[in-house]
Amino acid sequence: GGRFESEEAAHEAALQLEEQTKRLMAILDREVALLHGDSSLVTLGGGAQGGSVALHAALHYPAPLNALICLRCALLERYTTEDLLERFRKHARTPIFALAAGNDDVCPLAHQQKALLALSQLGFRVVWHSEEGLDHTTDSLTEQRHIAYWVAQAAEVSSHAFDADAVQVLNKNLAPFHKKPQP
Repeated sequence: GGRFESEEAAHEAALQLEEQTKRLMAILDREVALLHGDSSLVTLGGGAQGGSVALHAALHYPAPLNALICLRCALLERYTTEDLLERFRKHARTPIFALAAGNDDVCPLAHQQKALLALSQLGFRVVWHSEEGLDHTTDSLTEQRHIAYWVAQAAEVSSHAFDADAVQVLNKNLAPFHKKPQP
């Protein structure tokens, strides 16, 4: 997959991904060094293209991270083969919190679901929320609440067992915010 006008554009995109991944890994290396080599204390995340690059970099990082927070993004399929997915198993203890936009025309919901399912099948703990009516660029208070909750969960993951049931409680508590106001 991938939508490129030419092979030259595809090659340029691959070079850019490699460059951004190296930059992000250098940042991760510095953060891990500050934490005395404990990568399990580092949470990484991003939205849209930044989230896809963060996901790509985290899966290629030599050690698992505390958590990933991925908003409106997915695996970059053109750069992710089945063999490569198998090598990602070592990162399966890294929980992935993902938020998808129901009306995303840049990173369609079906594409995001396919990527998250592939990671789930490898043993990743994927917790995700899809917000109907949200597109790729719209701000969302519900999304911000999920991010805040997931950041708190990621902080807890480093010292306590991950509790996926807590996310279900959050979703139940946020349910009134998901309903569209009646005119």
